[in-house]
Amino acid sequence: MDYPLWEIPIQEAALETDLAKAAQKVHEAEAAIFNRTQQLAASNEGRDEMEAIQRGLQELLRIKTHKLNWPGIDGYP
Repeated sequence: MDYPLWEIPIQEAALETDLAKAAQKVHEAEAAIFNRTQQLAASNEGRDEMEAIQRGLQELLRIKTHKLNWPGIDGYP
């Protein structure tokens, strides 16, 4: 795991069977991603991590729509 601050909550959300706990993990991951993108925006580094964040956000959207049954967005399976 290259970016544990935000990757671990995503994995935990994906594996959690208690939907309330899974939703909490989604929120934790989103907050960690927000904070990290703010840090990366202030530097010229982090392109690889930004690409990983994009994949992480796609996974969060999948968890939200498929596991937590939150409304999806148009064009996303």
